[in-house]
Amino acid sequence: QRTPPKVDFAKRVEKFKEFLEDPGKFTVADVQRLASDGVPDVPGMRSLVWKVLLNYLPTDKTNWEQMLAEKRKQYEEFCEDLILDPSKQARSGNNTEEDSSELGTTLKSADVTHADHP
Repeated sequence: QRTPPKVDFAKRVEKFKEFLEDPGKFTVADVQRLASDGVPDVPGMRSLVWKVLLNYLPTDKTNWEQMLAEKRKQYEEFCEDLILDPSKQARSGNNTEEDSSELGTTLKSADVTHADHP
């Protein structure tokens, strides 16, 4: 069996840069073909290519900056809504009786031993 010729690293990086900087539209199949031999480990390039491959980013590049900003904002809101930071709650003093009964008793850091953490 013949092995396909290896394209040197600099040429592969250049191909990806051309693709990512071209303002035109593309298909996911185009990205799959380009990435079939791997994506160069260049800062920002791999993550961007994976976002396209996973349909996180649209195939129309004109909206990428706006889309990424929206996704980051959604993630921040998600974290604020769903992740309970006990230190913030303790500092705010906004614990209601309902919160206390739901969470049980409040533990001080001295009450938590090393054995409590796996």
